[in-house]
Amino acid sequence: MSRGAVLMRPLLVCAALALACNPYDPDLGDTPFRCGTDEPRCPDGYLAVEESVVRCICERAATAPDGGPSDYVCDGDPFENPTPNDAIQFATPVDFQTNMTRDFVNLAVCPRDDVDYYTMNIARVGSVLVVRVIFDTTRSSPRIDIVDDGGVSLRPTLGNPQVGVLTAELATQFPGAHLAKISADVEVNYDLTLSVTPPENP
Repeated sequence: MSRGAVLMRPLLVCAALALACNPYDPDLGDTPFRCGTDEPRCPDGYLAVEESVVRCICERAATAPDGGPSDYVCDGDPFENPTPNDAIQFATPVDFQTNMTRDFVNLAVCPRDDVDYYTMNIARVGSVLVVRVIFDTTRSSPRIDIVDDGGVSLRPTLGNPQVGVLTAELATQFPGAHLAKISADVEVNYDLTLSVTPPENP
């Protein structure tokens, strides 16, 4: 074999490997990687996890070993019975009349297509509304939002102040119903804190 042929062989191997390293290869292992910029942002079998407002990673979707339903143990969310709060019209009402901060524990997005809504009646424009979620870090991050009574996002400022904590904050532009919305791609347990701070001027 000529020396040129010997030198070409590694180059051909490298070229083949480069083609095999397509970022949307269906099996990229368990190590998270950055999301794409276009939809779908992650390949099949991976979930887009918003770690912060500027960072999204793809994580392998959790499945049971036999490919059946997830064996994740969900907390006994008290707001799923007798009527689940998975639609705006069934949102859990939050009373701020006596306490401007309300804490809720042992909640869950379960099953994974569940959505939880909590409705807050804001009396004064300019009140600062904060939604804070502490979630099970063995699971993919849930998503949080603040929406109006038509389900349209009010585009709150999203934060990830520490591992396992998500926040959404906004200064209200109108009085009336504002809803915290929590959803996820997999079952996940979480605790929730909702707070409102009225504007300083009466």
